[in-house]
Amino acid sequence: MFTGIVERTATVSSLVDRPGSRLLALGLAERPDLPPWRPAVLGESIALNGVCLTVVEAENSPGTSSVSFEAVPETLHRTALGDLRQGDEVNLERSLSVVAASVEK
Repeated sequence: MFTGIVERTATVSSLVDRPGSRLLALGLAERPDLPPWRPAVLGESIALNGVCLTVVEAENSPGTSSVSFEAVPETLHRTALGDLRQGDEVNLERSLSVVAASVEK
């Protein structure tokens, strides 16, 4: 589930066509006006311009991070992700975490 609140923007660093998918790689630079970027992990769901994708690669370094997603042809055709080019900025939105609450009787 997503909140609809964009956490930050990222820049498309590369687009690589593969058999049956396109690898979308994004670069994120730390910004002093925003909270630090929480490192992305493999398998995490992140909305990219409103389209929920799964992290397939992530590299987290001090000051910069990169995160990559695979999009299948149907996703590229039915969303604006198919129009992305290297250097474009995209919106990122993380999914909500599930927190178990204890119920006292």
